Amino acid sequence: MKRVWLFSLVIVLILGLVGCGSGTASKQESKADFKVGLIGPLSGQLATYGVSNSHGAEAAVEVVNAAGGVNGRKFKLVTRDDANDPTKAVTMARELLNNEKVEALLVAQSSTAYSAIQKVVVDSKLPTFLVIPTTTELINPAKYPNVFRDMINNKDQVPAMVNLAVKNNWKKIAVVYDTGVVGKAGLVDTKAEMQKVGLTPVVEVSYGVGDSDMTPTLLKVKAASPDVVVLWGAGADAANIAIGMKKLGLDIPIIGRTGMMLKPFEKLAGDALQEGKVYSIWHTRGQWHTEIPSVKKMNEQIEKMFGGMESYEENGYNAVLVLADAMKRAGNTDPAKVVEALEQTKDFEGSFKMNFSKESHESFRTEDIIVMPYTKDPNAKGIGEKGYGVFTDQK
Repeated sequence: MKRVWLFSLVIVLILGLVGCGSGTASKQESKADFKVGLIGPLSGQLATYGVSNSHGAEAAVEVVNAAGGVNGRKFKLVTRDDANDPTKAVTMARELLNNEKVEALLVAQSSTAYSAIQKVVVDSKLPTFLVIPTTTELINPAKYPNVFRDMINNKDQVPAMVNLAVKNNWKKIAVVYDTGVVGKAGLVDTKAEMQKVGLTPVVEVSYGVGDSDMTPTLLKVKAASPDVVVLWGAGADAANIAIGMKKLGLDIPIIGRTGMMLKPFEKLAGDALQEGKVYSIWHTRGQWHTEIPSVKKMNEQIEKMFGGMESYEENGYNAVLVLADAMKRAGNTDPAKVVEALEQTKDFEGSFKMNFSKESHESFRTEDIIVMPYTKDPNAKGIGEKGYGVFTDQK
């Protein structure tokens, strides 16, 4: 009997220790880092997308953690380089979700690469921010309830582009677009907006992403004798378009989407760019507006950590901050609760203001969007390559 009693006592003690251990593990789990996954090109032609956004997100993570984190949890950014390859993007997205067990996502890819992982992202039900993809249809609360955007979508860029052409009496508009998802969608949106003002393109010409010789495309443009080119292209491709236009004597303005400002556009295009002849789209509280306290705070944080701003840091930065704010208001990290809190975001003050609702997961409104001319003025502040010119809203 004595042995039975001692054996029973040992079992009770073991079970008690296991119970204590389980409680400790549970408590530690609740204090584990809240992982935010960022997927995008950290290498290759579109590396600016991923690198600048990761810098912005990392800066915001430090701001959040310096304030004690959220609900007792510190933030941690986990990045994956998909090199803007759709096939690789699928692998990287699944790795973030299944291996890293991230609890929120930032998408710093092109629209083409994101389209390859869209179903995976939506099925995850995690709060997700598109910090680069601009194709309008990628945001739809009814179809994709967990996906938000803090970049300007195509459809909202087009009115500013067409209005500039109309204002300057550039009625013969050539639309040049890449054959990726964003280029094709941009063509559709541009034609719809032009129709509203009684215009149709004099020519619609496509080119392949990464084409180095734009001559065949631009010969078709030149044959139509347009007043202006509306360009749905980015970075190096846009630079090759500008260089090709100069070679062919196409001395007309270019109005490009946000991606045209992607480095190394200004450096590659060089003297093919002229004052008053090149325009792009951005918003009224660009990162150079350091007279605004919240913008100044962002700049100082990124300067301290990475030596300065490059281009799209503000999108990753604001996505992390508004995510943290929604988590605080939700009171927990349950994805559905965080998404619900995001939909109740009103005038959140990051470097730019953010508003979401159940009906709209787009952060920008039409009144936020502006056309910015290119200038070589060395004193101008804006987005661009130092020493090669910038796009600015400064008068």
